Amino acid sequence: MEDAPQQQPAGLGRGADRLLGLVPLAIAILWVAGVARFRDYQLEPIHWLSLVAFAFAMQVLGKRIRRERPLPPMPPALAEAEGEFEILYDSPLSRAQRAEE
Repeated sequence: MEDAPQQQPAGLGRGADRLLGLVPLAIAILWVAGVARFRDYQLEPIHWLSLVAFAFAMQVLGKRIRRERPLPPMPPALAEAEGEFEILYDSPLSRAQRAEE
């Protein structure tokens, strides 16, 4: 039997995804600039440069922190139950409610 080709998730492409990843960066820069202007503080070119450099540094650090990691293996008991489980809330209030029944 032949393996079916894996489908790529629908998206705009890698370049567009990277560009869209910079949108929060641009929003943060414009927000800081807007607050500065609202408070009648004129940003000099060195301030703009430091603001953009700081924003890019935060973007890079954020991506390193949020990198995707594989999930840990499923515990054997959960694997035997085929991934199905039931949540039982165990608090003083829930125990009192069960005692009344």
